[in-house]
Amino acid sequence: MAWDYIICGAGSAGCVLAHRLSADPKNKVLLLEGGGFDTSPVLRVPAGEIKAILNPRFNWMYMSEPDPSLNGRDAMWPGGKVLGGSSSINGMIYLRGQHEDYDEWARLIGNTGAWSYRDVLPYFKRMESNPLGPSEYHGADGPLEVSNVPTPHPLVRVFVEASKEIGIPFNPDVNGERQEGAGPNQGTVRFGRRNSTARAYLRPVMGRRNLDVETEAKVDKVLFEEGRARTVIYSRAGVKHEARADGEIVLSAGAIASPAILLRSGIGPAADLAQLGIAAVADSPGVGNNLQEHPVAWVAGYVDISTYNTEVTASGWVRHGLNWLLRGKGPAASPIAQAVAFVRTRPQEEDRPDIQIHFVPTGYEFGPDGIKLLERPGITLPVNVCRPKSRSRLTLRSADPNEPPRIFSNLLGDEDDMRRMIDGCKISRAIFESAAFKPHFQELYLPAPEERSDEALEAYIRQYTLPAYHPTSTCTMGIDDMAVVDPELRVRGVDGLRVIDASIMPIVTSANTNAPTIMIGEKGSDLILSR
Repeated sequence: MAWDYIICGAGSAGCVLAHRLSADPKNKVLLLEGGGFDTSPVLRVPAGEIKAILNPRFNWMYMSEPDPSLNGRDAMWPGGKVLGGSSSINGMIYLRGQHEDYDEWARLIGNTGAWSYRDVLPYFKRMESNPLGPSEYHGADGPLEVSNVPTPHPLVRVFVEASKEIGIPFNPDVNGERQEGAGPNQGTVRFGRRNSTARAYLRPVMGRRNLDVETEAKVDKVLFEEGRARTVIYSRAGVKHEARADGEIVLSAGAIASPAILLRSGIGPAADLAQLGIAAVADSPGVGNNLQEHPVAWVAGYVDISTYNTEVTASGWVRHGLNWLLRGKGPAASPIAQAVAFVRTRPQEEDRPDIQIHFVPTGYEFGPDGIKLLERPGITLPVNVCRPKSRSRLTLRSADPNEPPRIFSNLLGDEDDMRRMIDGCKISRAIFESAAFKPHFQELYLPAPEERSDEALEAYIRQYTLPAYHPTSTCTMGIDDMAVVDPELRVRGVDGLRVIDASIMPIVTSANTNAPTIMIGEKGSDLILSR
């Protein structure tokens, strides 16, 4: 059978594409997902996020090479291995980024392709059903239902008041007119359940006769005939299969897997491909380069009020479990972070926020055995650089699709990123030490209370920083020689092949990347259908 569209990857963008492209019954659509179904309860309960993301059943768990900017530490770079992709294992935080992010994309591609904020805003509105209601910035009848935190922790209000005290304005809608300020988060949560793109976009249309979904289908490569993408090679249960496209093939496997598929298909730096015995179809030096990620460090303190880590008891499981099951409320129904602050570290120098600080009402311990819950109440304020200048890259280990790619991480390779991280940690400490927090804050435990100098904070940051799980930009959209796809997301140098996922971002957005990736899926579907 020949398909009109073959989508490789049922993740945050892939499920959107399957929904939109199969809306016309004349289009025969095949969706291939390397992972399994999303039926596990761990994937439905928002509080199960940590268990989901640390489970190799649901996460490809790519490991980086030792990072010289992090004292030679390696780190896990996740990728969703399940229907819904990373939207099925992430922290469910719904943030778009800053208006200027998309305006910068438009500038970088010569203002072609309609990627400015005003161009992409209709897609953000089209995709969402937002409790804020229809407005200039929000939609109310899209497939993706987002929600306010159903039961905010009591210290959310304190976090906002403390932020105001140190000069960070209150912002009731950080996805609205502006991003700067401190305010509540929204999450991709529906009636207390995770609302991944698999649930919002794919499940409602899986009965369509013109849509086939294959799970446990790991894509190896794309084959070409006279320069046009025609066949996808994939394996299920160790058996190789072929799927042929009369129309287009779309890679939506994410910022790690999509460039790996391109490289195995012969699209990438020709010299590197030759060393692996892969014949070059198109010499594209940008594939796998320009890998961007938000570095995140942790500022955390003990408080005198119960936090979610101390609610993990037999009675807590029963009480909160019933509240979640029957009412869709309580800690079990919350995205990982309930509030956020976007801050200019140096207001006289910065024209927009350069640091993001989340409010997480959970205390964690970070040690050689990984992340554990504290045994006493604690609050965590993760700090990350909005637009890091550091760049990482990835390449293949071999032509074998069962070999994960090599990720050469360089999270804090640029000193400007380190300066912003240090300033961000100082701002988080100031929030804890504010008058608003004084009745509840007891002491800092990350970093240690005595680590106040820039030198001490830099040492702490290099030892504890991790990727924020927002990888992007390995198949960059653009018009220069390093661009992998053009402004219509078509792979340069070949026909009939596009990349539509987070890997096409020229610059990572200034916040969590899931909502922008869903938007890319929405806009990408229109680019295909209006060809």
